[in-house]
Amino acid sequence: MASPAISDVPRYRQLRRRYREFALIARDPVLLIGLLVAGIFVVVLVFVPIVRVIGRGFVDSEGAFSLTYFARYIDPYYRTVAWRSLGSTLLLGLLTATGGTLLGFIFAYTMVRCNPPGKQWVHVLALVPTVSPPFAIAMSTILLFGRNGLITRRFLGMEFPLGSNDVYGLDGLVFVQVLTFFSVAYLIIRAMLERLHPSMEEAAHSLGASKFYIFR
Repeated sequence: MASPAISDVPRYRQLRRRYREFALIARDPVLLIGLLVAGIFVVVLVFVPIVRVIGRGFVDSEGAFSLTYFARYIDPYYRTVAWRSLGSTLLLGLLTATGGTLLGFIFAYTMVRCNPPGKQWVHVLALVPTVSPPFAIAMSTILLFGRNGLITRRFLGMEFPLGSNDVYGLDGLVFVQVLTFFSVAYLIIRAMLERLHPSMEEAAHSLGASKFYIFR
């Protein structure tokens, strides 16, 4: 059994290395100022709004301290609504992640393993959601496929009665978010596929591996 003094040596070396890293940062004023500015932005734009939202939960409409809002979590009606909202959020995230990853893989595999015409333009098209504003795809979807959209109403003559499954439902949210976030999966999967040499696939095929096994 190792003695406590010996077991503490790696921890001491790790702390010493961390101290040297902080010392190097302190010696570089540009890096130090950049880290401080980034930290201030994170605190102001992330932590302060979260703290304010949590704090507002303890205040009623008249500004007095109250636990009324938190008491709703044990109320049967609000508890059902909360669980339904949580389930819808998880379903939306699951469908978006699955669809975005699948679409990103199709783009990445086509770019790395195939030679489509206009390859550079396909790459630029896949990066458009990354550089475009977050609301651009949502607004485009509403203008094209909304209740009075250019495609749905003007070209196809579709009408959406009140309460019907239109673009503002789960289908529309999944469609918009998949188009928004698939480029992230595309960049990650493409970098991974570029590191895999095609000769490895040829060697696996020569050894008798099935196409599904090679793909997996």
